[in-house]
Amino acid sequence: MPGLWLVAAQLALGCGGGGGDTNAPILIEIAPVEGSTDLWSVGIHFVANSSDNCREMPVTAVAEVNGQPLEFFSHGGRHWQSVGLFDNRPMCDAIVLSGEISPSSDGVDRIRIRDGAEDVLSVEVAKLLGERSVRWVEPADGVLRAGARAVLEWSPASDQVTFPSGDSRSPLRFEVAQGPEVFPTWSGPFTWDGPQFSFTVASWQADSNVPSEGWMAVQPLSVIPLIQSVSGQYAHAQVLIDGAFVWNPGIAYRYAP
Repeated sequence: MPGLWLVAAQLALGCGGGGGDTNAPILIEIAPVEGSTDLWSVGIHFVANSSDNCREMPVTAVAEVNGQPLEFFSHGGRHWQSVGLFDNRPMCDAIVLSGEISPSSDGVDRIRIRDGAEDVLSVEVAKLLGERSVRWVEPADGVLRAGARAVLEWSPASDQVTFPSGDSRSPLRFEVAQGPEVFPTWSGPFTWDGPQFSFTVASWQADSNVPSEGWMAVQPLSVIPLIQSVSGQYAHAQVLIDGAFVWNPGIAYRYAP
């Protein structure tokens, strides 16, 4: 199961219990529980300009992802937080859920919170929990040569993927297939177009300790899965996802001088 850390979703949500800003954003965090391969934690954080926009789920609410029920560890609400020496401000408490989650069989992952027969929030996301992969477009055999152009393609193509360009946060690193040692990365510049990104192969330096053959891990700056739909009590909500993910799909490479 891939590691998925953060999904930021801005929803045009109404406030919990009367009035307030109908465009209060929320942050949805989905993360594997540390030390477990099956348990996931889901946090829904309201980023409210006013405590009136905080939301607390009723005790009768239930939540699920892909039909698998999650347990409520917090129903939300608000608390007071000190800001400076003499100022206390109300802050929204996160709605926190936990349980086992598996990717859907049809490639569309569904997050759902409901109260009785009413959907409070239902969001469908393309392959939110699915595995990511990359493949060589150029060179097709994955044999890299100094000065040549190399092109990798990200899958699924429905993701919006961005990579840092021309700085030290390279999306490529090298790993020795026989061990865990991580070697220096190429630094940019990188260019990308849709699911494809390209770079010019740097000259190999014998003293760089970068192996001439091995496994290349790809580290995007941002991966944004495609929202398929939003429904329920907030069917009018505009949903944007902007997340930082710990998906590191890899691909074999070989350098030929």
